[in-house]
Amino acid sequence: MPRSNIAVDKQLAQWLANTAESKNKPIYALTNEIIKIGLDLIDGKVEINELPTTVKIMKMMKDLDVVPVPGDLMDLMIKMLYLSDREQLMQIGFREGEELGNYFSTFYKSMVELISSSKDVLVQIFPLKRLELEPTSVNGEKAVYTLRAIGVGRSRETTEFVKEVMRGMLSVYKEVRVIDIRSNNGFLELEFQMNVDELNKIAGRNFETEDFRI
Repeated sequence: MPRSNIAVDKQLAQWLANTAESKNKPIYALTNEIIKIGLDLIDGKVEINELPTTVKIMKMMKDLDVVPVPGDLMDLMIKMLYLSDREQLMQIGFREGEELGNYFSTFYKSMVELISSSKDVLVQIFPLKRLELEPTSVNGEKAVYTLRAIGVGRSRETTEFVKEVMRGMLSVYKEVRVIDIRSNNGFLELEFQMNVDELNKIAGRNFETEDFRI
């Protein structure tokens, strides 16, 4: 087997050595495994810089027992439940949102951290294509922000259901108060007020306006 010298950062080399020791493997064997996986991913057109987000999504989906469902099938099931008992479906959506919020709050103490750090995760868990967050106004202790979800499901019923799920999730974060919710087929916009002082206590630092922009 030909030998090659590969230059790596000192900190990375130490991390590799520590990991190899913890796995009870020679460094060269672990290095070969890591390089092979990386090359396989590159050959499969996977961007290496996207891998940490992908792994995070997979772990969270496993924790949450998320099962991939084709979009058309999910829309059909929601429509049937909507026609059968709309009120109960909306209550289920809100409760499931609370469960999601409680889960996420163990990792992210504030809603801003959740959206800023896990936008890609939320897009995978919810049936939507894009999330946008922007400050509307900031005045002393209060700040108003708009959260837009674009490409929400494939029907009005799904959009309305996701609205309740997101409303339930946001309710867990006590620094947030939802002011207004607007929805249409495939589009959802939530306007909420945030107590910045309360947020700073939770996060342990002072937030600036740009911290809230995705």
